[in-house]
Amino acid sequence: MAKQLIADAKTIKTPLFERIPQCRDAEGNTHYGRLVRIEPKLVNAQSSFLEDHRQGYTPDVTLMVKDRQLLVEIKVTHKVDFDKQLKVENNDEAMIEIDLSDVEPAILLELSKFEYHVTHEAPRHWIHNPQGTDRYEQAVAELRQQVDQLNIGLEKKIKARIEKEKRDRKQQLEYEARRTQERAKHIEKLKELELYQSLEWQRQRELLQKYSVTKSADVLKIKEAEQIYGLHPLIDIGVKNAWIFNVHRSIWQAHILNTMVFGRKAGQEFSVKWVEQAVVSKFGLMDVVRDLSNLKQNYKRIGRERNQWYKDRGCWFFSDQENRKIPSPFGTVIEYLKHLERLGIIQSVRDNLFSVHIANFDDYIYSIQEARKRQQAKLDKEAAQLAVEIRARKEERSRILKQKEERQKEIMASELRIFKCFDGQARQCKICYLFSHITDGAACPFCGHEALEEIVVSSYHIEKAVFRYNCSTCPSLSIERFPEISNEDLLLDWMHKEPDVSSSVDKMDQ
Repeated sequence: MAKQLIADAKTIKTPLFERIPQCRDAEGNTHYGRLVRIEPKLVNAQSSFLEDHRQGYTPDVTLMVKDRQLLVEIKVTHKVDFDKQLKVENNDEAMIEIDLSDVEPAILLELSKFEYHVTHEAPRHWIHNPQGTDRYEQAVAELRQQVDQLNIGLEKKIKARIEKEKRDRKQQLEYEARRTQERAKHIEKLKELELYQSLEWQRQRELLQKYSVTKSADVLKIKEAEQIYGLHPLIDIGVKNAWIFNVHRSIWQAHILNTMVFGRKAGQEFSVKWVEQAVVSKFGLMDVVRDLSNLKQNYKRIGRERNQWYKDRGCWFFSDQENRKIPSPFGTVIEYLKHLERLGIIQSVRDNLFSVHIANFDDYIYSIQEARKRQQAKLDKEAAQLAVEIRARKEERSRILKQKEERQKEIMASELRIFKCFDGQARQCKICYLFSHITDGAACPFCGHEALEEIVVSSYHIEKAVFRYNCSTCPSLSIERFPEISNEDLLLDWMHKEPDVSSSVDKMDQ
């Protein structure tokens, strides 16, 4: 049907033709040429043919537009396949395809709408546009010419880059060879260091050094003081890499405490580097630690002088992990000094610089005792304040309980008064919860509010009054809303009377 409509109308709207040529240069960058665009237009044919057979294919409609042919294909279920498209392109014939695979039912029901939809509105595209293809190929040729000119300049650049990459690879190989060669010189020391850093080796070393600790007078004196005065540990502190010196950690730490802190003037400053040098000079480092640490520090210095990447790491021929594993006596000493700072014996002045805060052992013991006295005094004061607060809370609870009991008696007395004097015909106040009679006035005689609720007080109420009000929140709410009641004289006769329920019931029966 659509074929016949197009053949009869001899009018068709062509689709948009739009293509942009693109081409890559020698470096792989994409370049785009000028846009080739042919706008849609309405063409009127002089004649038309249905299924005019050609060599290898038959178009649905052939329109004769002036001296050229426009072939039209209708897509309902199958689009133009690649083989037909190739034959059309080889014959250089103009062909469009109109897509009618998804037409709305409302359009199909009305012939005029369907005809207009087929000729003007339905989706359509070019299978082949000879004019557009010629212009596109011309734009492609222009772009390729531009890219070819660009590639001439790029060839030198690419060649230079390849040469640089070759030199870089050669330098990298030479660097790796030198690195392997340099590292091989120290591989045995790295293995020895790895052994010393094992927990098992360090435990064995500490057992062997324990005897020397028992012979050190400085260590024994400090340990005795710690025990007598209950001090926080001053020595034998398990700082990182404490094993690197040729003595047990208790001995070199006691030396720092006794000779470089205690015995100096309060406020006197000293550097971590000075302490490190003194300890190393006094006790020495294990050989492998000394050699590798000196090597690492030496290459750090060389790196700073040459502004190289290894200025912060150390040996350029070691891996980062290997450099980090090399212990530094500086780091071990500063960690112990920070322990003394936490105890308040020394103070940090700035990076890697401390000052003496407590100048001798006696002053330190005295400061600890005074601090304990102050702490105990503070605890005693807090305990006394707490006792006062507890006593005050108990008194307040007792007062509230007594007040509640008194209000409960007042409510019960007002209830008994109504039961005895007015045959139980009462009004209960919603504010103070006391009972009154209409003869007492329009408002509650006890609090003056007019929020009253009529109620009948029975013998059951009187019998269960104590139990009811012990379990009720009424007394507490009454006090909260109205602490002091008026006209207490109305209740005086009933406050302490035991309710005689039977006589009142007899009276009510009569």
